[in-house]
Amino acid sequence: MTSLRVIFTEHDEFIPIFRSFRMVDSELYHVKPKKIAENIVSTNNLQITRGDSFIDKEELKFGISILTNESQTVLNEPTLALFLRLINSIETYLKYCYVFCATKEKDLKKFQDKDYGDTQILIEQQFFFDLLSNSRHQEKINDGFRLHHTDLLYKTIEGFIIYDFDEQRLLALEIIAIFKKLSDSQKIHLVDESHMIDAILSFIVFTKRECFSWEQEYRVVFIRHEQNKFELQRDDKNKSYYIDLFLSTKSLSIQNT
Repeated sequence: MTSLRVIFTEHDEFIPIFRSFRMVDSELYHVKPKKIAENIVSTNNLQITRGDSFIDKEELKFGISILTNESQTVLNEPTLALFLRLINSIETYLKYCYVFCATKEKDLKKFQDKDYGDTQILIEQQFFFDLLSNSRHQEKINDGFRLHHTDLLYKTIEGFIIYDFDEQRLLALEIIAIFKKLSDSQKIHLVDESHMIDAILSFIVFTKRECFSWEQEYRVVFIRHEQNKFELQRDDKNKSYYIDLFLSTKSLSIQNT
């Protein structure tokens, strides 16, 4: 599956960051309450949650704390102040991305015990090919994909969550090193800052505390590339914002347990 990854940048410095997240190599599952799961499979339609509703405050603080601590050991003023300004504003950018999550963990009981849901949706391998590479879903425009159901341009990043703290620190240092290099060469401008925000946002979304490693979580993240206004739907019961993604191939099914 590695060859299917699309890198949304012409800046070579950022490519290793977006290649840091290990891609799927086996079946995955999407855990939901039974009625919701049955509706997803019957309609072949997924709801993808907006980042500021999906990422909880503790998860956000955890990612920011790693970036903050590591930057303070590497950067000097005024570069440090610029970097801290970026990471401390990252919560604002969560509303410009949407997240879909799945898991490699087959034991449904672990999720039932946490009230995540009681039904597993089996995700077949072609789902991710269809989602990220199929022209019926999206039209390639410059450095992003336009999804078929909206006029907005999105970047897509996918991979397993990084739970190992040492691995998280190394990735944070890679991001900081890129920022330092651009700052030292005085090449920081709006395009570079946009890529830095994407890199920092990816770090936040793809890192969690090691105590959650049992989830074996896999995420697909859509980052909005254009900052124009658009309408949101409101799910009042779950208090979350979402967009619908209709799949053009039948790659979802209820897993018999």
